[in-house]
Amino acid sequence: MSEGIEKKLSSATKEFRKLRKKANSKRDLLILDLIYHTGCSVCELVKIKKSDIDFFSKKLRIPAKNSINKKERKIDIPESLVKNLYNFCTKEGFIFSVQNKQISTRRVEQIVSSCSKKAGVSFTPKKIRNIYLLKNILLGKTSQTGLKHIKPLALPEKEIKTEKERDNLIFEIVKETGCKTSQLKQIKKSNLAGRYIHIENCSFKLPDSLLKRINNFCAYKKNNEFIFTNKNNNPLTQRRIQQIFSSFAGTTPMQARREYACRQYGKGKSREKIKEELGLKRLDAFNYGLIKI
Repeated sequence: MSEGIEKKLSSATKEFRKLRKKANSKRDLLILDLIYHTGCSVCELVKIKKSDIDFFSKKLRIPAKNSINKKERKIDIPESLVKNLYNFCTKEGFIFSVQNKQISTRRVEQIVSSCSKKAGVSFTPKKIRNIYLLKNILLGKTSQTGLKHIKPLALPEKEIKTEKERDNLIFEIVKETGCKTSQLKQIKKSNLAGRYIHIENCSFKLPDSLLKRINNFCAYKKNNEFIFTNKNNNPLTQRRIQQIFSSFAGTTPMQARREYACRQYGKGKSREKIKEELGLKRLDAFNYGLIKI
């Protein structure tokens, strides 16, 4: 293991310890620890049942139907985590449940985000998982990670830059237009005309620098009709856009829309016009910060 990677892992581990200290409950602490010690994805985490844990052999079983690579795997878990899980799991069924139903992936993301803000660190479930993945890949223990191969963690530099630029553009477009996530994911190259971007019934004039970046990004994504797509060239989901906002900018699309409304109102634009641009039937002036209590 190179000295540079050791330093990064050491730094990430120290930040994770700060994160743990801000957990609001035993449940939240277990959620953080399970991701950190097992590398399970959020989708796998919410489906874990008491029957999936072997308290005697200290192993967690991820069934094939719940696994990200559709293959069953067994993961070693430390004794301290085993004890905490044993004390926490008083009932059969899902470990983390609300009214006997599994906790949502969105709620897990919110828990991690809330703890991160309190601790003054930047963490998402994926970032916590990456600490585990990196440790095991460098140690040659890839069987427990759920990855088919190692390449997904080593994207070409050009692809990494392109993905960062995509996330940046998503944030900038919502900031400049106040559009909804449902509108953003449907934006096509044909929506660009001159210095304007057309979204449903409204046209927005964009800064020249932003337009140039959008056009350069579109030129790279040659075969895609939609501007913002995933690896399968399908439009991004609204949930994915919300995740991008959370990890990239530490905010939400709704907050960006509120800030847009405030800026436009400050420039003298009427509430009716703002309401039309935001696609609202009714503009809640208090909610959008146009009137301060």
